[in-house]
Amino acid sequence: MNRPTSRYTCSMHLLSASCSMRTLLPGCAVASVDNPVPKTIPVAGAVRTVTPSHLGEALAGARAVVLTLALTPQSRRMIGQKELEVMDQQAWLVNVARGALVDTAALVGALRSNQIGGAALDVTDPEPLPAGHPLWDLPNCLITPHTADTEQMTEPLLAARIAENVRRLAAGHELEGRVDPDLGY
Repeated sequence: MNRPTSRYTCSMHLLSASCSMRTLLPGCAVASVDNPVPKTIPVAGAVRTVTPSHLGEALAGARAVVLTLALTPQSRRMIGQKELEVMDQQAWLVNVARGALVDTAALVGALRSNQIGGAALDVTDPEPLPAGHPLWDLPNCLITPHTADTEQMTEPLLAARIAENVRRLAAGHELEGRVDPDLGY
């Protein structure tokens, strides 16, 4: 493809408010699908933020769909045959969250028929992916070992979060990273 990168605009669709790909991919239009609890909050850097009921609209025309959300009963298999059919034929599905967010059988079918451009999977369902599973042999599927974080990476982040939350607790402010059992994450 001989398009100048400064003029080429891709669509990047995030399915989480926790990350902003716009900083990683300058020039890309980023849309976010976010859980409306208590309300949908615009995601920094996204050109739009929509609720899961508008997932199909966000998927249509996307060149990349990146899953970075928690697995909940509502998000389980949120990417299935219907969603894959809406995606652009050149689009790539990237899952760095949880394997069960994607209907694996539907994904295999979409990849075999070249319905989408490909998939890059750091997580799968089942996990680990058994020997002989069709995903291993598909030329348009990249599988990574789901070992992105090391103790050397996570320990400083965890220590900083704990220190910040001790400061917040002492000041009477809300803590960062609170788990909401009702939401499931």
